[in-house]
Amino acid sequence: MFQVGDVGHLPVSDARGDAVKALLGSGVFDRSPSQERLFLYLCEKYFAGMSAELKEYTVATEVLGKSSDFDPKDDSIVRVEMHRLRKRLREYYARRGSGDAVKVILPEKSYELEFQFENSLMPVVEIARPRAAISRNWTLWAVACGVGGALLLVGYSYFGKTPGKDSVAASELGASWESGAATGQRKSITPAPKGKEVRILCGRPELRYTDQYGHAWEGDRYFTGGEPLLIESAANLVGYDANILSGLRQGVFRYRIPVDPGVYEVTMVFAEPTVAPSATLAPQEETREFGVWINRQQVLDAFDVKDAAGGYNLAHFRAYKDVEPGADGVLELEFGRGTQRAFVNAILIRPGIRGKMRPVRLVARRQAFVDQQGNLWEADQFFQGGRTISRPVPPAGVPNSWLYVGERHGTFTYTIPVPAGTYGATLYFWESWWGEGRQGGGGVGSRLFDVYCNFRPLLERFDILGSTDPPNVARKTFHGLTPDGQGRLTFSFVPRANRAMVNAIEVFQE
Repeated sequence: MFQVGDVGHLPVSDARGDAVKALLGSGVFDRSPSQERLFLYLCEKYFAGMSAELKEYTVATEVLGKSSDFDPKDDSIVRVEMHRLRKRLREYYARRGSGDAVKVILPEKSYELEFQFENSLMPVVEIARPRAAISRNWTLWAVACGVGGALLLVGYSYFGKTPGKDSVAASELGASWESGAATGQRKSITPAPKGKEVRILCGRPELRYTDQYGHAWEGDRYFTGGEPLLIESAANLVGYDANILSGLRQGVFRYRIPVDPGVYEVTMVFAEPTVAPSATLAPQEETREFGVWINRQQVLDAFDVKDAAGGYNLAHFRAYKDVEPGADGVLELEFGRGTQRAFVNAILIRPGIRGKMRPVRLVARRQAFVDQQGNLWEADQFFQGGRTISRPVPPAGVPNSWLYVGERHGTFTYTIPVPAGTYGATLYFWESWWGEGRQGGGGVGSRLFDVYCNFRPLLERFDILGSTDPPNVARKTFHGLTPDGQGRLTFSFVPRANRAMVNAIEVFQE
């Protein structure tokens, strides 16, 4: 998730941020992710007070994927894309956005956005421009990151409540790399960005990567000991963004991660790479068991990733809550102690809620969503099986209606990592295919399916068309759910008649 960081801060009450929310949520960029990426980049620079530093070369190499030998004299791509963006904004405000109180303007021959205020709305005080000495690396957090960019623009965090309209949708922008100095040494010390999430790609060089869900990760750091390993078969990894799992640190090693005072959640990501076939391979080399300690308290013993995940190349998560740094301001993670075969692929540390896990909210589509209450719904993840489809129009008369435009259907599961505890879950459904007057036709009984959580039945022969308030929309909440021995809530959707489906899932600790 993009965080504003050291280069500026946009107050959540800023009318300019609301104007950007409205524009992103309008669907104007739905069929043009490259235009949305460019727009988000210009917004990031504007709110950071760095628009004046932009040049044609900068935009080409940092946004449009051009190489370092790009020559504006030979390639007009930046001018073409800027022209297209200006035209798109003009057309939007000439039609659908004509009544907007604040309009986003991109003047000719300029990379700096302007905001046109009407109805006596006044902007907040301008943000001071940062010093030129700020590293270029800090300017790319929102590139190719629709979710993160949108959150930057509204000044949103997981713990803030942002008033706003019905939705914010950032289009799928894929993933991007920014390389830095290569590492792989046995010791690494890098200053930590204070007050932010820490996302570490273990065993990877010092780089910056925005994953397919819009989260910004950085390369390996804060470690002592162990050896890096890059996994050539990363494209075959199942269950999560393969680039997150394409490296690991192994051996006996520890991480000492500096963070601000407070309570944190720690999530570790594992994927056991396939063992190369060999006639001389000893049975004990086909698997590995190891221990893991957080702040010198053992949390995993004789841990076998392959067995926990169900096979090789499968993502497995372990989540822990109520973790606090020591007096030295450091969170310590230790792997191995006596075995040379411990490993971890990625580490995520983010501010927590004392005594509870942060809610997990997922929408079955590749764009994140911010609801009317300011809650972030993450893009689709933790699933296996099924297919997704997006509907162009949400259901009418339903609060937070954009929760329902994405749908996963078929036979599928969601495996959500959670710490020990008791949980509730809410599942969201909208029948947009079957029924009178719809494309699929039929009626009650056309779609029937079961839903289980860790083999406990939640819904049997469920028929969304039986819901009447509002019609064909259902929201089902369940309580008393407990994770399995591997720290997972697995929701299974099993068809009875036609395909099972779901639009969104919310998991919360009780």
